[in-house]
Amino acid sequence: MAVLDYESESFRYSASIKRMKISPSANAGTQSMPPTQSEAGTFKNPIMNSGADPWAIYSGGKYYLTMTTGSDVTLWESKDLTNISQGTSKVLWHSPAGYQDIWAPELHHIGNKWYVYVAADQNGPQNLYIAKMSSPTKISSQRVEISSPTYSWETSVAPINEGPEVLKHDGKVFVVYSANASWTNDYCLGMLTLNGTDPMNPSDWVKSPKPVFQSGNGVFGPGHASFTVSPDGKQHWIVYHAARFSKAGWDRDVRTQPFTWSKSGAPDFGSPDPTSQMLNIPSGETPYSVLVNGKTTRQSYTFQYSVQKAGQYTIYVHYANSGQSALANMTVNGQDAYGPFLSNTGANNSFQMAVTTANLKQGSNTVSISLLPSAAIDSVWVSIRRAS
Repeated sequence: MAVLDYESESFRYSASIKRMKISPSANAGTQSMPPTQSEAGTFKNPIMNSGADPWAIYSGGKYYLTMTTGSDVTLWESKDLTNISQGTSKVLWHSPAGYQDIWAPELHHIGNKWYVYVAADQNGPQNLYIAKMSSPTKISSQRVEISSPTYSWETSVAPINEGPEVLKHDGKVFVVYSANASWTNDYCLGMLTLNGTDPMNPSDWVKSPKPVFQSGNGVFGPGHASFTVSPDGKQHWIVYHAARFSKAGWDRDVRTQPFTWSKSGAPDFGSPDPTSQMLNIPSGETPYSVLVNGKTTRQSYTFQYSVQKAGQYTIYVHYANSGQSALANMTVNGQDAYGPFLSNTGANNSFQMAVTTANLKQGSNTVSISLLPSAAIDSVWVSIRRAS
């Protein structure tokens, strides 16, 4: 495990490999527009078209997200969780020579510093262990095993327990972990509950007999989750990865949805929401996305959008394309504009987000998006926000 540490506010990198300063800058795409169209304040998953092992945290009015990239630690920053892919990003650390399988970075704020923990070179049985730490960078005890794969839902493909994340609520402590083979539809989330007072005592941990989050509603292999809150602190959100389609292997994207708490005080994650489902943005997040009701055919989509100020706007097209990848033709108020590139997303109604920009005039604008004859759009969800 590698550990990086940062000073709060300035994010000064102070690991021994190299030193640099990261100044979190405002995301140019977070300026909001009044919700003049219908259904303002909604979004659809995924929030990242590609990625795995996401870790999200809300601090100082911004969301920070990191995830597995394979060779470095990259951090995304945005005022909006649902728009994190368009936030600013910075590579914090490149793995040195000899490190392999860099995965699952986590960002923690401890004292007046930020620490990034990242896994590397994993070998041997994949069980869950715990150890005491005398400081954020020093382990001070022998590790103790608190979970190993025992249930059929943990072992049917491969006996794996991995990716543990601590979740606390009303004095209760939980460890939510990933189980089974990450490259299959059987990947899921399990949970341990601390029923005693000593986390170093394996018998004080009780494992839930069934998965707490698993494939369903056309979502496959949800796993390796992290947990954050809405900007106003009133909602709890799970951020996780899932396969882009059934049996997609490690072809995954990043998604998020709210969860609640049961009467017993345990988290209730429910079932994963399909990418076709419209969700409300986190409470307290400034509405920016709107469902633009347009006239649609199989290969064209036209809609009206009104803005209060002329300028450049970012257009997000949430689409499923079962045809050939193609650059969509786009016109704005009858003038040619650079359309979004719509990649093939497979025949499983797997959604992705395409992004382009357009100059809109004050007042009503007519935007048309059309494809080449070789491509087909199954569904389109468009949201527009001020780019600058």
